[in-house]
Amino acid sequence: RFLMGEYNDPLINYARSASKMINLLQSQEQLNKLKEFGVANKLFFERPTGNAATQIAADGSDTRSPLNGLYAEKDLVDAIENFEMTHRAGKLYQLYYAANAWVKWGKTVGSIQAQFRNPISNVLIEVANGNIAFGGSSKPFRAVLAEFGVPKMDTKEGRAYLTRATQLGIYDNTVLNEFTQMLKDAQQYKGSTIDFAEELAGRGSNFLKKGVDFLNRLYRAGDNLFKLIAWEYETRRLMNGRGLARQEAEVIGAERVKNTRATYSRVPRVVKALRLQPIFGNFMSWPSEMLRIIPNTLRYAGEDLKTPGMRRYGFERLIGVLAATTATVAITRLGMWATGFNDRKMQALRRFVAPYQKNATLMPTGSDGKDVGYVDISYTDPYEVFKGPAFAVATGRDPEESILNATKDFLESYIGPSILANSIASAIYGKTPQGRAIRNPQDTTLDQTLSTINYLWRQNEPATVSQLRRIGYAITGEPDTTVSKYGRIYKPSEELSALFGIRPQSINVSKALESKASRFNTDMADVGRIFTETYGAVGNVPESKVREQFAKMENRRKIMFDEANKDFHAAMLLGLSRSEAISAIRAGGMGVDNASAIANNRYRDYKISKSLTKSMRRELSPEEMQKRQEIGRELMMQQGE
Repeated sequence: RFLMGEYNDPLINYARSASKMINLLQSQEQLNKLKEFGVANKLFFERPTGNAATQIAADGSDTRSPLNGLYAEKDLVDAIENFEMTHRAGKLYQLYYAANAWVKWGKTVGSIQAQFRNPISNVLIEVANGNIAFGGSSKPFRAVLAEFGVPKMDTKEGRAYLTRATQLGIYDNTVLNEFTQMLKDAQQYKGSTIDFAEELAGRGSNFLKKGVDFLNRLYRAGDNLFKLIAWEYETRRLMNGRGLARQEAEVIGAERVKNTRATYSRVPRVVKALRLQPIFGNFMSWPSEMLRIIPNTLRYAGEDLKTPGMRRYGFERLIGVLAATTATVAITRLGMWATGFNDRKMQALRRFVAPYQKNATLMPTGSDGKDVGYVDISYTDPYEVFKGPAFAVATGRDPEESILNATKDFLESYIGPSILANSIASAIYGKTPQGRAIRNPQDTTLDQTLSTINYLWRQNEPATVSQLRRIGYAITGEPDTTVSKYGRIYKPSEELSALFGIRPQSINVSKALESKASRFNTDMADVGRIFTETYGAVGNVPESKVREQFAKMENRRKIMFDEANKDFHAAMLLGLSRSEAISAIRAGGMGVDNASAIANNRYRDYKISKSLTKSMRRELSPEEMQKRQEIGRELMMQQGE
């Protein structure tokens, strides 16, 4: 049976056979085998030949002997260097590297939701290139079906078609390669992702091995199908518009596909280098490719508009870009119209969603006065890499904050901590980056340990496992205590539909506001220490320092009260009555005075506590105490001015 990757052409087998041998560089014998294979299959040359112009190692050098003096393609030499770098790092680093790769695999290839989202994203990319019909040839569909062993799909013509597509870099150059590369660089077994996954899963059970293999092939097939569809479409355009023969049109069409669709062999070298380190960045190849292909798409549209016979296709591509980049905005507006949401309500909703959704494209699904529903459609929008920063600019309080937010949103994929690194750091410090406690310090040591392990597992587990758990909670009605305290609730219809890539979500507004009030109390205590740790310090503290710290504290308090006021009134916009909103913030532990100020959209002046004054009298000299109190009284009086 003809399965993808089983070719007789040595150039097509390059990615599997040569790469696998490269990654088995364990001894001189293996290096000898690698040399024999490379020379026999014209991968290694004694002098620069074509693309094989990079020397593996200098003549006479013991480094990489017996490969020294030979030339190969740059990517092949890089693969050898990457292996050596990771291999020298030691077993612990390799183990961490492998774990990081598997976490990312579980969030994408191993995610049922992502398997459905992947085609939706590819559809939008095709629309952006003017390809709306998706028809005209059955070859792409037959090729992908042949991969899964469908009877009568494996034909001699089909094999020749895939050979041509692979030689031109269209077939099997997919998202999965990013994870393949990371695993190849991490494991003592230096095979591809699929090979390693199957070996690892095979140690557990045949069922698991088949499951991993199926998910790998399914994800790869999704990308391959759309690449082949795009290739056929671009080829037909060139044949019809420029009158080219198919053989010539295929070559030019393949280049257009690789320049206007995500092609991971064309990820910039600096991004490839960053991708090799496992500490920062999540899936950085994808946004990098989107930044590369959008200008190319517009460039080809401009070229076609100037080329006789191709003007129609140039207009189609321009219209496609406009349609694809605004599609999710149109869907959002439709949802707002259907549910009666306006821009103010949408801003109110964003105050209660998860931090990573603050700048996402959200479509409301309705509100019943207690719960509010929405769908985060940015998951399926390949152009979110542009929209997120744009939204951050629009929602900043001032130009400086707008620029900072946009920059942070854009760079998150590159300099933000990886999922695994972030979870490990949070587990060590006991808090998430948003300040949420992972464990209760008053619990027993065993319970705190279990809470930490549970957090680590839930952060890094495959997305499919997470979704199945949510479905279980939704069906049984049992609350998920790790998120329910923040207002997140699960409904059976929403969680079941999430398996198909579109994930509706619901928030209990009252519970979400209660959680905000609880964090307000904690943050207010932290902010107060900015002043009290200086004002109540033992020794002679300069008056200027006391005033400086008070000004800092007051500024932060005003910001916090302003945000709390917005949260309170946002909850009312989403359906809570005034009394229900007050009850929610009181349930969160907020004091009567603060609750009253927030409900009435006011700032509450700071007051120096009696307990602090009493403590200072015990520790300070009478002269210093008198000086501090005079400063304190003056500062308290200045607040109302």
